[in-house]
Amino acid sequence: MADKASLINELEWRLISPSVDSNPETLSTLPADSSLVQQFEKLDNADFESILQSQTVRDIVGLGLEDSDSTLAAIASTEKPWTELVHGRISDLITSQSGKETALDTAFELLTIAIASMHAFLQANATGPPLKFSPATALLHPALKQNLKAVRSRQIEELSVDGVGAYHLMPYPELLALSREILDHEEFGKLAEGLISWQWWRSRVTYLHQQTLQEDSGTLQTKLFKDLRHLEETEPWEKLTDQRRKNEIQARYYIEQALACTGYGLDKPANSALTDAAAMTGLEYALTGILGKRTRFQERDTSQLVVLAKSAPDFQTVAEETVKKKTEAASKPKDFDLNDDTVLEQISFTKPENTGVGYREESDLPKVLAELDPNEQPPLHPLDSAILLLLTETIKNTNPSTGITREEMMPYCERVLQHSTNWEVYTRGLLVRSRLEAYKARTTERGLLQLQALVDQVIADTTNTELPTDEAGVPEEETPKPTTFLPKPKEEESASAKERLSYIHQLPLPLRWSLEKELAERWAHLGGLRSALEIYERLELWPETALCYAATEQEEKGKKLLLDQLLLPETAPGEPRQERLPRPAEAPRMYCILGDIESDVSHYETAWKISNFRYARAIRSIARAQISANDFEAAAESLRKALKINPMYKETSFLLGCCYIELTNWDGAAECFSRVVSIDDTDGDAWANLATALMKREPVWTKPKEDALEDEEAGTSSSTAPEAEGYIPTADQKADAYQTARKNAIIALKRACALKYDNHRVWQNLLHVAASMKPPSYNDMLLAFSRILDILGPSEGDRAVDAELLDLLVRHAQLLHRETGEETFDPTKPGIAKSIVELVEKKVVPLITSKRELWVTVAKLAHWRGKYETALDAYEKAFRIASVQFEVKNDDEKEWEGLVHACEELLGAYESYGPMTKTEGLGAGEGEIAKDWRFKCRSVVRSVLSKGKEFFEESEGWGKLQERMQELK
Repeated sequence: MADKASLINELEWRLISPSVDSNPETLSTLPADSSLVQQFEKLDNADFESILQSQTVRDIVGLGLEDSDSTLAAIASTEKPWTELVHGRISDLITSQSGKETALDTAFELLTIAIASMHAFLQANATGPPLKFSPATALLHPALKQNLKAVRSRQIEELSVDGVGAYHLMPYPELLALSREILDHEEFGKLAEGLISWQWWRSRVTYLHQQTLQEDSGTLQTKLFKDLRHLEETEPWEKLTDQRRKNEIQARYYIEQALACTGYGLDKPANSALTDAAAMTGLEYALTGILGKRTRFQERDTSQLVVLAKSAPDFQTVAEETVKKKTEAASKPKDFDLNDDTVLEQISFTKPENTGVGYREESDLPKVLAELDPNEQPPLHPLDSAILLLLTETIKNTNPSTGITREEMMPYCERVLQHSTNWEVYTRGLLVRSRLEAYKARTTERGLLQLQALVDQVIADTTNTELPTDEAGVPEEETPKPTTFLPKPKEEESASAKERLSYIHQLPLPLRWSLEKELAERWAHLGGLRSALEIYERLELWPETALCYAATEQEEKGKKLLLDQLLLPETAPGEPRQERLPRPAEAPRMYCILGDIESDVSHYETAWKISNFRYARAIRSIARAQISANDFEAAAESLRKALKINPMYKETSFLLGCCYIELTNWDGAAECFSRVVSIDDTDGDAWANLATALMKREPVWTKPKEDALEDEEAGTSSSTAPEAEGYIPTADQKADAYQTARKNAIIALKRACALKYDNHRVWQNLLHVAASMKPPSYNDMLLAFSRILDILGPSEGDRAVDAELLDLLVRHAQLLHRETGEETFDPTKPGIAKSIVELVEKKVVPLITSKRELWVTVAKLAHWRGKYETALDAYEKAFRIASVQFEVKNDDEKEWEGLVHACEELLGAYESYGPMTKTEGLGAGEGEIAKDWRFKCRSVVRSVLSKGKEFFEESEGWGKLQERMQELK
């Protein structure tokens, strides 16, 4: 048994990573007469027909049953799903093998059947070439084929998860259903304990299942990542001795992990997984700039983005051999030339030795990359190409859809397309390029033609037009011959199924209807709505068709289209239309779109109900309507339901956190926004809201250790409660909690500021939280102050300056100066004091027009620096602002008091600085700052008294000024 288990494990690794082990030399080491090896070789050679027509499969799908069998009759009438029959017969097969020596053989055979079924589904729906057999003949009893359409519709209905429907015209759903039934079978998991890779294959089937759905499913997401975590925890590849083989298998795992994370929008773990994958393959790559020409008429070289990449030696050898074989066979998808009269087909990079400067010696590039010629880089291993293509997805998800983002993504794609090392990898590269080129005027045409060619390729390569016939010579399945934009390549010019499937699980290749849907969206984007509608209607994508109508201000037409799919025709004029049963697979989504068009919450409630309370979009829409009505309690309850269905959907957590803020549930808000930033740490709004929640939530008070020990000795402590009931915290505990909350808030706010760099409100929050620290966080205050003035200064002027907090900064600079014991301020000495002075001089002073207190702060700062003339000038300007403001409101007592106060400040400044010797300018050291300071004082007092005579002659301020006038005389 040990030898058999070792053989099976060896075959499993060869199935997981066929590119390493499926060459004749390694295959010759296996026992040729073994039935297990023969099963493996059929699967390795993509001979799915032989596997799916085996006796075991016939037993599983019940091909030996009598036509009159009651179960078959129930399936044919769609009372029961076909999967129920398969599930029961798998149970019978596993039960019969339980405890026998052949149990492991049976487990491996079932695994290969599941793999063959899944790969046949992929071949028929994504990669091609066309299947050479009929899946219906191989898997469905003849009694079921009489009602084939209904039987398949029920199979597709069984694929719906969380109220999200699968594509209802999906070809050959029985292939995917068989694979799922085997790998999800609870008894198969027990039988397959000796297998090391069945969870890996189940994760692949789960990801494929998700691809067939129109929206993301939280249930499938949880299931997928559970299997991936199991693999990472058990690390079955650690038992491998061949390091090259081990590295490739690990790389495949990390790439698939990144693929799953990218599909669900989890960019941070996706990037981490791709880094691990590159470490396993030894891929060296860098995005850099190199001089070159992009257009035909460009005279001077300018810096152009390029990805320099090189595979590890072992992997590169494989890539070079593959390219050589492909050059001889000329088998790769059609790549359209740009044929533009201005833009070059490829960027022409200048070789370093011709620039006079070079990038090899002066750059920080690794030596292996610095030595590459960007015009002629070596071929990459397909796994390395897959890594680069997935990096474009993370760039797209992490950054906004702007031209800058597309410019960053394109070099990765161009690097992959330099060589064709695998049919599907090259196809994916062409697809990514066509998407990026859709937004440039000179490349739009090529992008659209390329996408059309890829759609034609997939349709032609997945459509079986030569199906077997029955005894009467009638085709078993009617399949119309596809029409294509380009002539279909000859068989010798096309890649085999084996090559196309070698890296299919490491690539985010769309299924055929998804690719056609993307083509329709491209047409709609370019204004070709008629072409888009034709595709949508041919694919019977009614929700997309309705949305297309709504986008062209034909909401009523879109509404009618949806209602026709959901309701039966009118039986009589004026009679209400009855609901169509069974409902369409996408009925919940259709009702939600109706709700969007009509702004009617009842449609969302219907969608929620008919999905058996599993369609998360419906309950989220209900929650948004409740938020609009300010019913935050009900909205929070709705969002909690949505969160149970899909806990990784960050928008749900974000909305729930906002509801909790409105309800002042700060603990709940902190938990929600923490979940959001753990999913996507680039969400600046979530970081900002998290800071608010962290600062306002109540701390959990716990007894100090010494008090807890005393209680324990006295036998009064509670071992279950983490906090002491009724415990009154000390002043020190309160102060520590206050500081800790604000420190955590500042950390969150600084992250939010980095992400929302131009949002002044986030910077203002950081400024005020930093100022509320005890002592204040002056460095953070200075950073926030400077950025706020950069953003708001040009439009708001001195209204952007918080005078009170600026004064706090200036006082801190003065305090630091006193603590150091220095006599004068040294402007050459770096530090926060110098930064505060520069902030005031360069950013605050140019803005002051209406805030008297700002000039007072400037005067204080000038006095501290020994610039007394500047200080006196600042007090004079502060008085002028007060005088002007009083003239506007000459009967306002508050303005009068402000004017009196400004006058007293200026008088004090004249008395202090006037007799001093000048210290600034050309006259430094000669004469007094203001010889006539007494005269100026009297003039200032007279002017103020004259302004207030009409309304404030009896006020306290008037009396003070009269006394000051007498003193000055």
